[in-house]
Amino acid sequence: MRSKDEKLLKLLSNNDLTFYIPPYQRNYDWDEEQCEVFYNDVIQTADKNVNKGMPTEHFFGTLVYSEQKTPFQEPDILVLTDGQQRITTSMLFLAALRDTLEDSLAASIDRKYLKNENVGNETQYKIKLKQVESDWETYKRIILREPISLDQKESQVYKNYKYFLDKLHENPEEKVSNASLLDEGLGKFRVVEIELDLSNPWENPQEIFESMNSLGKPLSLADLVRNWLLMGETISTQEKLYHDHWLIIEKRIPGKLSDFIRDFMQLYAHQSYKVASNANHKTLYAEFKRLFTRSEQEELFRELAEYSEYYRWIVFAEYSDKFCCGNPRITRKLWLIQQFSSVANSFVMGLLKRWKSQELTDNELEEILTVLVSYLVRRSALKLSAGTNKSIPPLAKQYDRLTKATDKGVEMANLLSELDYPSRLPNDSEFAVGLASMDFYHYKPARLLLSLLEEKLSKAWHFPNEEGIQIEHILPQKLSAQWKRDLGADCKEIHQTYVNVLGNLTLIRFNQELGYKPFEEKKEVYRDKSDLTISRRKIVRRDKWSRDEILTRQKWLIEQLTIDVAPIPDEFKEANNWNEERRTSSRRWRFNMEAAGIVGEEISFGRDPSIKATVLDAKYVMFNGKKYSLSALTRQILTERNEVNRSGGYEGSRWWRYQDSRLSDLPNAYIKPEGNDDIDQLDDAENED
Repeated sequence: MRSKDEKLLKLLSNNDLTFYIPPYQRNYDWDEEQCEVFYNDVIQTADKNVNKGMPTEHFFGTLVYSEQKTPFQEPDILVLTDGQQRITTSMLFLAALRDTLEDSLAASIDRKYLKNENVGNETQYKIKLKQVESDWETYKRIILREPISLDQKESQVYKNYKYFLDKLHENPEEKVSNASLLDEGLGKFRVVEIELDLSNPWENPQEIFESMNSLGKPLSLADLVRNWLLMGETISTQEKLYHDHWLIIEKRIPGKLSDFIRDFMQLYAHQSYKVASNANHKTLYAEFKRLFTRSEQEELFRELAEYSEYYRWIVFAEYSDKFCCGNPRITRKLWLIQQFSSVANSFVMGLLKRWKSQELTDNELEEILTVLVSYLVRRSALKLSAGTNKSIPPLAKQYDRLTKATDKGVEMANLLSELDYPSRLPNDSEFAVGLASMDFYHYKPARLLLSLLEEKLSKAWHFPNEEGIQIEHILPQKLSAQWKRDLGADCKEIHQTYVNVLGNLTLIRFNQELGYKPFEEKKEVYRDKSDLTISRRKIVRRDKWSRDEILTRQKWLIEQLTIDVAPIPDEFKEANNWNEERRTSSRRWRFNMEAAGIVGEEISFGRDPSIKATVLDAKYVMFNGKKYSLSALTRQILTERNEVNRSGGYEGSRWWRYQDSRLSDLPNAYIKPEGNDDIDQLDDAENED
């Protein structure tokens, strides 16, 4: 390794050399903020040298490279390991400076710094800096003063060139002329050159590259992986692997490369990894190298390129007529999965691979994805997020089981039901209780779920979240005098309890005109001016709108959402859809309301918040003057409502809520019994039923 201190422009003026940014380097990504710092450094350095009598130089960091000899009459190549962003920015500034100066000085910049006088033809070596492929065409056109297309103007290379061009045109030259910025500004920038000796094993470019911190943005997981896969190969091999594979991946999933790498790792390892971020990219990168060290390089590139296509289908799926995977029904399922969670992306990639290899038919894949969508919808509505990110990736071990099953949807539900309790597949009862008791208006996917239901009701294709469709409160958010009279003496309690529940919400196109109008006027709009089925059903034939009407419509909406939007196979509708062994090993604890800190507090029944009870002690509540355990009271209420499930058993803590939380989700709600009770005693539902 040799190092020396050198002026930047002296290095750039050497016509026996050309700079080469190898394919393993990331694209140019300095933005306006970093260019502003660079420009101000040039201005301030020139100002001190020209106006303030303060001979000044500016340290511009290090350049690390290895030199590659070339055939006779071609300049030697300096392959940059570190310094790409600084050299590119300097060249763009020089190009902008050239394009603002008079002809003689402009020609000098062009000849000395931007192009190579020793190259007679117009090969890539005529331009002193060879960019990575994605930036090369735009950069080349800037240097050669050729027309720039609209697409190329969107590149960071052009944006930064234009930034410097605008700043130089705006520069008040009475202070520091643009001409002075060359010799007295950028001309005073110094760099430390570090040349690597590739014959020395201790000077491995990859290790040096990874250990250095540049002035630019931190390297992403994708940057590190690309560098590792390409660095160490000859330039010709790098170019081939980059063009044939990596460039294709970049174009398919722009902005998603690091996410894709992490999900590819999950698929390969059958385990969960943290979401890729600047905080953990080095950890993930080390794990990637561990997983794929023994892989044949070109084969790994091919596999990454293949799966990037499946990943594109997932993350860029649209609920429209743009069917990137070739099947509209499957594309819409992929889109829905993205609306609720990305935790299944790695698992879905493997499904798509088996679909394309014809191990799964179109209908079979759709059956599997339908169950997966229902799983994510139900857990989202119940605000169950714990465990899903860790439990879904390992399902990749079960592809053979899925592909060999007779009923793919049932088998997918079986796989989900074998997860532990925190990752469970909610059954119909649990889903219904959650929908009935939640603040549905402030639930982020509320409009999406209602739009999907509208599509099912109208039997016509309908775009979820269509522009102009809004959520409408039938009972308005603020009560007018007329609404108070219609609701009666309990108007305040009714409004507070039911204004944001599912049964009081519908869809309407541009609902501002309705506001706080009386129910009779709203009905006319729903019936005559709305083409949405959901805004008419269970509403327009009602004479009034209060508690009973809201709860009746809510029950109907829940049934429709359960059957049509988030369906699961029949055998799972009322089953305990979790791995009992796993649950009992971690949850053979007794539910205890005293431990949860709610003794003396009022709790509400999830399916009908108007039904309330008062907590007496660890296990019992008071309801209508009588003492009940939660499970017994739950059974009684549902029996009276003709909503008994097939087993007749209830875990009361899952049906009742305290404030905004289910009792079963309250902190410290479960305590471990003394002695051997943890073997035989679970919670109140299992003891009572």
